Amino acid sequence: MNTDVEGCDTICLSALSGFEERPTYISFESGKTNFGNTEREIELFIKLGHTASVAEHAYGIYLSHSVILWIAFYEMSGFPVWAQIATLTVGAIGVPALLYVSIEKPLIQVGSHVAKRVLTHAEKSEDHRRIALK
Repeated sequence: MNTDVEGCDTICLSALSGFEERPTYISFESGKTNFGNTEREIELFIKLGHTASVAEHAYGIYLSHSVILWIAFYEMSGFPVWAQIATLTVGAIGVPALLYVSIEKPLIQVGSHVAKRVLTHAEKSEDHRRIALK
């Protein structure tokens, strides 16, 4: 099941909790309005029996699909249909994978490293503050 009900995806997910039979796969667009709302969306997702995993290549697909479609069917309009479809297929699979491996994954790792350092620093600061309060 894929929801795209501009701003109401969470309402659709909440409605699923009233059903015994649920879709095997669920895709929804997070509102990402603030951390608390995003956390509630993930909790709802888990409550419905799904793990809180996110498709690895989704952002690369989101960024590249319009360009790939434009190249395959506008720029290549004089080419045979088989060449356009081949370009679309290779581009739709290869470009998001390349974007993920070369840009997204390394930056996720950097962000994870920075977050760990910030949390470690915050925990140390909290420990020092607790010691000072005693």
